[in-house]
Amino acid sequence: MPYRAKRIRRLPTPYQGVIVRLCIGLEDPDDLIADLEQAAALLR
Repeated sequence: MPYRAKRIRRLPTPYQGVIVRLCIGLEDPDDLIADLEQAAALLR
């Protein structure tokens, strides 16, 4: 999905969230889910 970085950077304050950009190819959905779970575990 295309996005406009300038628009995202101008989100109204007090925006407290995290923006994550995912670039995904044609991969097995189970592999993608496992990769995201592994990355999320590192953030905890």
